Amino acid sequence: CIYGNVSGFFGGISWSLLVAKICAMYPKKPLTFLIEQFFNLYANWDWKTPVMIKDIQLPPEELMNDPDLQVWNPFKKGTDARHVMPVITPCFPCMNTTHNISRSTRRIMQEEFTRGVEVMREMKLG
Repeated sequence: CIYGNVSGFFGGISWSLLVAKICAMYPKKPLTFLIEQFFNLYANWDWKTPVMIKDIQLPPEELMNDPDLQVWNPFKKGTDARHVMPVITPCFPCMNTTHNISRSTRRIMQEEFTRGVEVMREMKLG
C-alpha cells in the first residue's frame, strides 16, 4: 500500500491535490480520461517542480516574519529545497504536504504511476 504520510508516502491531502489538479486541467472530460491523464502526468512529472493548483500566496506584510506562518519556499529555506516530491497546498500558508517522502519512496511511487499507465493502456486495448 503506497498510502500514508507517516510511512513516507502521500497522505489523503496529497492524493486529493493531485486529483484536483487533473480535474482542473480537464474539467469536462469523462472519468476514464481523467484516470488515464492522472497516471500519464505523474508518471512523467519532473519532481523538481512542485505540484500546485495555484501559485503560492505570500503572507500579508504584518505576518511576513511570523515563524508559524511561513510559506513553502525552496529558495529561502534549505529544508524546503530538499523535498523530493513536493505537493503544495493552495491556501495560505502554502505548505508541502509531502515532506516525509524519501528518494526510495519516491522511486516506489514513480514505479506505481508507470504501472498505472500500463494498466490503463491494457484496458484500452481490451
